[in-house]
Amino acid sequence: MYANFVSQVNNDQYHDPESSLLHNLFDKYEKVIFSSIITAFGLDFIIKDQVGGDVDTIYNVRKGTPYKNQKNADDYSNLESYDSSVYHDMNENYRQKKHNARAEANVTGRGVIADDYTGKDVTFGSSAPPQVKATVDHVIAAKTIHNDRGRVLAGVGGAGLANSPENLKITNQSLNSSMRGADIPEYISKHPELPEEQKQKIMDYYNRSQAAYEAKLAKAYYLDPSNPNCRRFYLSTATAAINRGFQMGLRQVLGLVLTEVWFSVRDALINAEDKLQSKLDAIISGIKKGFASATKKYKELIEKFGEGLMSGVIASLTTTLCNIFFTTSKNLSRIIRQSWSSVVEATKILYFNPSSLYFSDRVTEAAIVLAMGACVVIGASAQEAVRANLSPSVTPFLADIIATFVGSLCTGLLSVSLLFVIDYDPFDRYLLKAYNDAIKEYKKQARMFNDFCATLESYDIKGFSRQTSLAYDIAVKIAYLEDDFMLNRELKKAVELLGVECPWGEEDFDSFWKKPDSRLVFKA
Repeated sequence: MYANFVSQVNNDQYHDPESSLLHNLFDKYEKVIFSSIITAFGLDFIIKDQVGGDVDTIYNVRKGTPYKNQKNADDYSNLESYDSSVYHDMNENYRQKKHNARAEANVTGRGVIADDYTGKDVTFGSSAPPQVKATVDHVIAAKTIHNDRGRVLAGVGGAGLANSPENLKITNQSLNSSMRGADIPEYISKHPELPEEQKQKIMDYYNRSQAAYEAKLAKAYYLDPSNPNCRRFYLSTATAAINRGFQMGLRQVLGLVLTEVWFSVRDALINAEDKLQSKLDAIISGIKKGFASATKKYKELIEKFGEGLMSGVIASLTTTLCNIFFTTSKNLSRIIRQSWSSVVEATKILYFNPSSLYFSDRVTEAAIVLAMGACVVIGASAQEAVRANLSPSVTPFLADIIATFVGSLCTGLLSVSLLFVIDYDPFDRYLLKAYNDAIKEYKKQARMFNDFCATLESYDIKGFSRQTSLAYDIAVKIAYLEDDFMLNRELKKAVELLGVECPWGEEDFDSFWKKPDSRLVFKA
């Protein structure tokens, strides 16, 4: 059994204690590093990230990012021109506000009412003092609301929003006319002569009205399933998430396949003769062997697709959520994708433990996955930074090559560095936090066993197996012997068969022991 165990030690995992740590580390994680780089930088063309994600949000359409849903784009393109009468005297809320203000003015007996912005008396009559005419003002300009991309996206009527109670205030006609449809912040910035107290009061009204306006749009577009535009948002979100999930799953599967193909081709080229035809044949056979090897790993392919699907869906939902509050760049979307990919894989290792690892090993494997994800994120950021800062004279094709090279190089160097810290713990800090002393001792014993197995690799296993089989046969024969004569005969045969030099030489055993100075000498 021992011989059988030793014979099964994988030669590919041979650990040479005399070689450098860097060499051992790269040999051990070469596939991990290559797979991460080829997936992140070679196969990212499968996924088309967009500025602002894949779903229209109120924030993004206001910022002018391209519409993701053609129906939303058509709604805004087909928006009717602004009609002032629809937002003023034709609207019931607007007329009611003016009617109530007149009634309130008449209650005073002087026909006046306080200006909401200035606090001074204004009147709806033409003769009563102080003869400053009053009017109803839209705190958020009616034209601004009508043309608001966010409002059109939410599918909420502009006249109702513009003439909501919090957006209608009484002011003097002169001030209202001087605004000329400008929003209050813009108007205040152009009139520094206004008293500070008045500015503050007007801005308070504007901020409260703006908050109420935004809350209504958000509720209608994000939280009201009875609104067709809200249902369109959730359908777009689900569609984008599923598409991104399938793209990520496909990317992960192709990454695994290409990794197998690359290493098969590489090994075939190393072992091929130094002739062109031999090299070409090696490439072809390596490709076939790589695809065959990947096919045999169908369970791992399914797992990779599942991980990619899950991480893609979560990343898409996260990106959409982020774009409700700010516009994500292409690179940020990529970072979110890669981050979730690492988190999903690490979570699978920690909680589902498909490889049946001990807890300490699970922690290490999860740390490696997260470290590789962080390296890819940093490399992707470096790639984008290089591309953005290259001279305009550099052709786009060459710029992509340079940027990809820098990103891949950055990822590779950081990967080896972090893997070294995790695997060899040079500062004796990582393991102290991740494991207790007992687990550290187990890790030490595991490394010693690894070195011992590496030593066994140099032994002649077949010869050892023959010798142990021969010794076993001899032991079985001796065990069933019934007298000393037969035992003596079998022992002589065994000595001859094993090629062992007789301890008492060529003479008879009894004669040998009759000599007082006789000693048995055993030689291997």
